[in-house]
Amino acid sequence: MPNTGPQTLIEIRSLIDALDGDLVDLLARRPRLVRAAAFRADGRAVRAPDRAERVIAAVRAGPGRVRS
Repeated sequence: MPNTGPQTLIEIRSLIDALDGDLVDLLARRPRLVRAAAFRADGRAVRAPDRAERVIAAVRAGPGRVRS
C-alpha cells in the first residue's frame, strides 16, 4: 500500500501551518461562546468548576475525550 501522507518537509510544514491556523480559529471561538453565556441573569450559574475539572481530566486522558 503506497504512503499517501506528506512526502516532503515543505508539505509537512504546510500541513502544520494549516493545523496551527485551525487551532487559532478554534481558540478564538471560545471567548465568544463565553461572552454569549453572559445573558444569564445569574453569573454564578454560568460558572461550572466541576465541568472545568472534567474537561481538564479529559484533555489529560488524550485526544477525542473532551465532553461537556
